[in-house]
Amino acid sequence: GVAASIFGVDRGFVSGVAPRAHIAAYKACGDLGCFESDLIFAIDSAIADGVDVINYSIGGGSSDPYSDASALAFLSAYDNGIFVATSAGNSGPGANTVGSPGDAPWVTTVGASSTDRQYQSTVTVVSGDNELVLTGATVTAGINTPTEVILADASDPLCLVSAQGSFDYTDKVVICERGAIARVAKSFNVLQQGAAGMLLYNPTTQGLATDNHFIPSVHLEADAGALLLDFMATNVGSVVTATFTGGIETETLGDVMASFSSRGGDSYLTIKPDVTAPGVQILAGNTPMPATVTGGLPGELFQSIQGTSMSSPHVAGAAALLAQMNPDWTPGQIKSALMLTAKQDGVFKEDGTTPSDYFDRGSGRIDLSVAGDSGLTIDESAADFLANQGKEWENNYPSVWVPVLPGKITVERTVQNESSSRATWKLSVSAPDDVKISVPRRIRVPGNGEATFEIKIDARNVPVGEIRMAEITLKKGDQRLHIPVAFKRAEAAVTINKTCDPSTFKQWQSTTCTITIQNNSFSVAEVDVRDKLPRKLLLDPFSISGGDWIGWNKVGFSGALGPATPPSVAIVEASSPAGYLPLAAFGIPPATPPSNADDGALVLTGLDFSYGGISYTDAIWSVNGAIEAGTTSGLALGASNSALPGTTLPNNLIAPWWTDLNLNDGGDLYIGALGDGISTWDVIEWANVALFGDPTRTYSFQIWIERGTANISFAYGAGDATEGATGTVGAEDAAGSSGDTYYFNGTGTNPWIGSPDPDNPTGPPIRSDLAIETGAAIPGETHVITFDALGIRRGNWTNWATLTSDAFAGTAIDGASGTIERASRPPWGWR
Repeated sequence: GVAASIFGVDRGFVSGVAPRAHIAAYKACGDLGCFESDLIFAIDSAIADGVDVINYSIGGGSSDPYSDASALAFLSAYDNGIFVATSAGNSGPGANTVGSPGDAPWVTTVGASSTDRQYQSTVTVVSGDNELVLTGATVTAGINTPTEVILADASDPLCLVSAQGSFDYTDKVVICERGAIARVAKSFNVLQQGAAGMLLYNPTTQGLATDNHFIPSVHLEADAGALLLDFMATNVGSVVTATFTGGIETETLGDVMASFSSRGGDSYLTIKPDVTAPGVQILAGNTPMPATVTGGLPGELFQSIQGTSMSSPHVAGAAALLAQMNPDWTPGQIKSALMLTAKQDGVFKEDGTTPSDYFDRGSGRIDLSVAGDSGLTIDESAADFLANQGKEWENNYPSVWVPVLPGKITVERTVQNESSSRATWKLSVSAPDDVKISVPRRIRVPGNGEATFEIKIDARNVPVGEIRMAEITLKKGDQRLHIPVAFKRAEAAVTINKTCDPSTFKQWQSTTCTITIQNNSFSVAEVDVRDKLPRKLLLDPFSISGGDWIGWNKVGFSGALGPATPPSVAIVEASSPAGYLPLAAFGIPPATPPSNADDGALVLTGLDFSYGGISYTDAIWSVNGAIEAGTTSGLALGASNSALPGTTLPNNLIAPWWTDLNLNDGGDLYIGALGDGISTWDVIEWANVALFGDPTRTYSFQIWIERGTANISFAYGAGDATEGATGTVGAEDAAGSSGDTYYFNGTGTNPWIGSPDPDNPTGPPIRSDLAIETGAAIPGETHVITFDALGIRRGNWTNWATLTSDAFAGTAIDGASGTIERASRPPWGWR
């Protein structure tokens, strides 16, 4: 190990997870950020150099891994036998916040959780006879002499102002609210005003960080911050003083998911993250000469840092150890060993009490004490990852995620025995009451051989739109492995609806049942319907309409249903409500940018508009010049623009200027409501946002959305009027099958250049605002089956109808239930 100290305090010895591993470092980022071409060159160089493991603590907004250049570069690394660990991102705890390339199935995506060691500080605040004792986190020195505590100036509660002399904080401990800028920058800012210390509080639960602050500082969680603010309010007008200790190593509850750790959700191709690892208050190396204030106080070789950028290297180191122990293992086998053996029980959500779930921690916190002796591994090839695009549940993956489960589905997993002796593993399932998952009771795996088993998931009793999680356990002696299973019950592209009327009737009376199937896909769908009546009902075969009698108490139908027609989408030249009106002129402040100010996105709520015949109340607002109507994809729009429509996610795009923009190089995002006394518009604005890599080229433009209508328009302000500029102006529907492109990379009319004035061809060009015209989709063909059924036995009954089709995977199921009441006697002639 290496002796580590921070601010002169000995913090013990630190060592990497794989301390004897050889390190190959590739510089791909600079002051302007990380250019994708440089990142890919670094990945390709690592492949050429024959590394065994890559750690990638870099990421952007979520994207389609099958078209994302970095994700595909890592697929090449995987295909060349290289294990890739990547950070999930630091945008939690909201759902669907894992970034790219962590959304790719072939990388191992790592969340961040705590260890049982933290550096804590005890803060004592006093006013007269009143005293408040709080616990926070720090690695700085403490303040032993009672020092006056004040709130940051009311005009700057987040301590954003850095200009010297803006406020008088001389020899005071200043209370600052977290947010907007780096935590450590706040201590620098109050130092410029003469402060002696800082108490930084979270406005909401976000976890505690131990930064290399410029002055003695303590970070307080939201509950402690609320107590502090209340104490200050109660003792207003009185002098309040504080002392606090320096950071003391303290044993705390470990395996708590960090609030910042990005979470998975229903927008990903597999369960993400894959695993979690320590990523809170991690002792790590540090540059003694940081380039900016955000690097902390200069001169320190170590830091106690947090982030999934810290947890990912833990997994990379673990993978290096497993690769050394098992040199023949593929990256997939290494990944599976870490996932199958990961710790699940005792891993908590950020509150420290609620058990975590798969979208928090993936398979669990890695456990190297057992990962090297997993007994079984699971592997998948790079070729099959590509072949199974759109049906990722068919990948031989150490977890199961089915994003659209219309009723039931069967998937397979193949395990490899890592022993030379035949092994028998017992399988069991833990699932919610409304889910039935069937697996073999046991599997026998030949020595050094493989065995394949089926996983049958039946979710017919789960309400549409809800997610369920279950677990498959494999047991052999003292060994325990687990495979996470999760799915979302959702309607397929072809829907089935079953009703029976009346639902309650007496014996020897009849009910009329109706099965309706509708094709909502944009292709002809071959369908097969089957309905087997329960024993309490007797089918009248002569009553069947729209179907066939296919056996005792069975109704069926097979055929083709015509496709739906996509909604029409067109971009037309038309005046926006008022042209380009900078929202800043109305006193509207800039929106807080996404954590990834280059390729990230924000979720907008509280909207009210229709698009393509569908009503929306939310949208995904991407830095790169577009919004997605709704939040179905959960993805930020990538930097590489294309013509619209396109099937690559995200879809449902409304794009006034889709190009590679970067808020880090300048500009702001705004959103505000403007009205004329009759109508109200939600205005979404990109103001002077810079092109990535060239801060001199900026763009200002807006989307105007009239509330309660389908009226959407684009307005353009100042922008770089380069001929052939890279960008897309267009819109598309939710399926990416219908849309319109007004301009694309030099083809069409550049909105900042305009078109010649037909009445004055030699005069200045006409620059027009644009509007989107959409029409609703036309549903596809519907087929109806009806029949009568006689009630012959008393009691409650449920009748399920099933539908299979080439338009979706699995089996769609819908049912009708009712009660047959007792009758005095059967009709004449019935025995």
